[in-house]
Amino acid sequence: MSSKDKNLTPVQQEYKKFEQEREPKRPVLKNCIKAFFVGGFICLIGQLISTFYITYFDFTERSAGNPTV
Repeated sequence: MSSKDKNLTPVQQEYKKFEQEREPKRPVLKNCIKAFFVGGFICLIGQLISTFYITYFDFTERSAGNPTV
């Protein structure tokens, strides 16, 4: 128990225990996997745009990002 918990009344302590039991579990691994794939998809789109400009408009790798800024 922390010092905050010591100042709680018995009813408040009981409620705190009750709410901790009822709190939904967070799907951390699932969220990390989703974030990985969404971030990868965003990077893929950026790479496709760069490749498009390099292929069809004869931009260099260095200048291919300029139109997107």
